[in-house]
Amino acid sequence: MESNTVIEIPEYNLKELYPNTKMLSSSQVLKYAESPADFYTEYVLGVKRPPSVPMLIGSIFSALHEFRDFPAREALLQVKAPKRIGDLFEDVIRHFPVVPSEVALIADHKGWQFRATLDGFVEEEYIIIENKTGQVEWTQERTNFSDQITFQSWCHLKKYNVLPLKILLNWVNTAPQARKTLTTYKTSRTMKNLVRFENSVIDLVIDGIEAENWTKPIYNF
Repeated sequence: MESNTVIEIPEYNLKELYPNTKMLSSSQVLKYAESPADFYTEYVLGVKRPPSVPMLIGSIFSALHEFRDFPAREALLQVKAPKRIGDLFEDVIRHFPVVPSEVALIADHKGWQFRATLDGFVEEEYIIIENKTGQVEWTQERTNFSDQITFQSWCHLKKYNVLPLKILLNWVNTAPQARKTLTTYKTSRTMKNLVRFENSVIDLVIDGIEAENWTKPIYNF
């Protein structure tokens, strides 16, 4: 028998972010870099597209990673995810150590604040953990060039004045009949990587938003 209880899936507090304050998340930084027009629509005008089922599945896994008693099966059924996803999450979560989760790493730069929300963080050992779910393949190369992970590393450097000592990306493969359901990649970022990212992305995002440029993207595809 199905329950009529609505499961609350945790969400970010958008009131802490731009345009309410001068704080930008990784999603906002990368959205602006790719498309200032989409950034303006979503974050200035507040016109948001409803999350897709894969996005909701990822949010449910994040909640389960943070709270091991989170009713993930019920939440998955609520968003009409395939039943096998509940079985998958129940199986793979046993391989994830319990660490501080959904940790907000706040960095200050040029009068702005930047927030990287880490899926897992071992502060005393400077270990960043990023979890991904979905059917689109994560590879070592994709991990090495992920701007989201670069942003997280940059925030870590600005806050602690030291590079992360270890970065782990865990990919939970939700594809039907996947041969391997959990893959972990180790990656790193150099000081040169982060200086380049600050100069070519962070600073240009700040300049663009302050100039109210909602047309010209930073990334050239």
